[in-house]
Amino acid sequence: MPPKPAPRLLIHLLQQPRQPSDGPPPLLIVLHGLGSNEHDLIGLAPYLHPRFQIVSARAPYTLTPGSYAWFELGWTATDISINFQQAEQSRALLINFIAEVLTAYGGDPARVYLLGFSQGAIMSASVALTEPELIAGTVLMSGRIPAEIRPLIAPAERLAGKPFLVVHGTADTVLPIQNGRASRAILATLPVALTYQEYAMAHEVSLKPARGAADMTRTLTYLVLLVVLCGGGGAATADRGGGTGAPTPNSQPPTPARAAIPGACVDGTLPSLALSRICVPSSGWNGALLVYAHGYVAPTLPVAIDDPAFGGTPLSSTIQSLGYAFATTSYRRTGLAILEGVDDIRELVAAFPSVAGVAPSRSYLIGFSEGGLISVLLAERSPTLFSGVVAACGPLGDFRKQIDYFGDFRVLFDYFYPGQIPASPVEIPPSLLATWANPNPAISSALATSPISATQLISVSLDASLAQIVRANANRTISTTQNLLWYNIFATNDAHAQLGGNPYGNAGRVYAGSSDDAALNAAVQRFSADPAALVALARYQTTGRVINPLIVLHTTGDDVIPFWQATLYMSKVGSARNVTLIPVSTYGHCAFGSFDLFGAFNLMVQQATSVRPRVFLSLVLRG
Repeated sequence: MPPKPAPRLLIHLLQQPRQPSDGPPPLLIVLHGLGSNEHDLIGLAPYLHPRFQIVSARAPYTLTPGSYAWFELGWTATDISINFQQAEQSRALLINFIAEVLTAYGGDPARVYLLGFSQGAIMSASVALTEPELIAGTVLMSGRIPAEIRPLIAPAERLAGKPFLVVHGTADTVLPIQNGRASRAILATLPVALTYQEYAMAHEVSLKPARGAADMTRTLTYLVLLVVLCGGGGAATADRGGGTGAPTPNSQPPTPARAAIPGACVDGTLPSLALSRICVPSSGWNGALLVYAHGYVAPTLPVAIDDPAFGGTPLSSTIQSLGYAFATTSYRRTGLAILEGVDDIRELVAAFPSVAGVAPSRSYLIGFSEGGLISVLLAERSPTLFSGVVAACGPLGDFRKQIDYFGDFRVLFDYFYPGQIPASPVEIPPSLLATWANPNPAISSALATSPISATQLISVSLDASLAQIVRANANRTISTTQNLLWYNIFATNDAHAQLGGNPYGNAGRVYAGSSDDAALNAAVQRFSADPAALVALARYQTTGRVINPLIVLHTTGDDVIPFWQATLYMSKVGSARNVTLIPVSTYGHCAFGSFDLFGAFNLMVQQATSVRPRVFLSLVLRG
């Protein structure tokens, strides 16, 4: 068969997929900004999914040698004008160029994606909004949707469900942030699946650490959601509104296209008597294993497998649909089970080959809350067990400080609401455990009756940043109080039993932030930690020394395990470049959306499988 002719309409660079697909590869076309060329955005390729076939196109109009444009610009007293005739010619060229590329290079016509920066974003929007059947998803970085194109936008029924990601810098002086927000407003009127993000950056694409490499890499992993999970159309994602949108902890991932087929799960019992669940895809297994470490379970509950529903689908099925085997364990006990969980996961990994018939090619670990700390301890203490780890919303920085955080909140609550809880903060009677409701109506009523005390409670017990987030919504004061008191009620006695005594002490602590700090410090209950418990706590502390990729994922408004736990851990890590912190600007404990979770997971896998040094690329792309 004679070779197919190369596309001729636009000069371009081609990068073939680094990882094969079962069928034709998804095609990503990247479009540079004003004055740049096809060598610009191709620098993002190592940070994108290896299944992408990537084409970087050169704009057709020459400004100077090596400098090109999709259309000429003009400036008025109040705005930037475009040469619409040239823009329309470029739009027509791109539409035909897509067809040429698909014919020449064999990409999947149902999975064609556009990523444009600045003027390239304008062209991406112009093509995607006028010819939506051609494009499966679009990323608009530091661009705008010009008024001239709006009359040409396709009817709503043709745009339904099309994914759009709009990214803009708040310090952009070329196309100021108002342009990004205007694009958001236009797209919000259309039935597209919109995700909007703002970053503290100028008119650039930066992967420098100082400019938020983790955030920008997380943005780029949106494209992985489109490739791995989406078909031609994709599904809705939350409009996070630059970090102000509602959290979507149970948001539905898009329906997989060409996904692996989940197999039957095998439940068993580990040598420790912990329960186990191991699942291997019946077809399409990529050879890798993902282990899930669950969070804290009340010690009053029996051990059970936690296979949480993600958008109505068990996590085990979702993970298998991505091509990974899945494994999890109940741990051998409920309550404080961190050290036991570490050992039980080791046993789980050892048990996997007997179920799958073969050892995994790579193993990854993702843990939430208590499971986040278990994951980091395994990364530090069993460095060859997992190729990469995601630790989400865990007490990674200092476990003793976490216990003190719960204890401080309880003694402060008792000061501001005396007699409301008829028990000592360090000894919980069984009758209270048996009757405590969550949420507790009496607690909510007390907070509503004395809102001034509630405000002081939040101000004294939380750090200034978290207190501001909680006070921004009256319901958050109630939910935070309910959450933290629940941990004191249900975790205290079990922690004493596990640690050999009371681990909480505030004998020398000085509290501040009330209307009368002197009275507060004189009257608040004081306790001293038992020395044996403090010795036992040392086994729960992290070191910050890991050799494989570790992604730390944490919401900045986590009221149960505050964000300072993540920053404390990063201070232990120091200058090591294999640990990445991804902060998520949302209130709530582990309140992540699918964009956050799959973004963190993909970044970890990319780092674990990359043959390139895991360093930040000092790359700034301007247009």
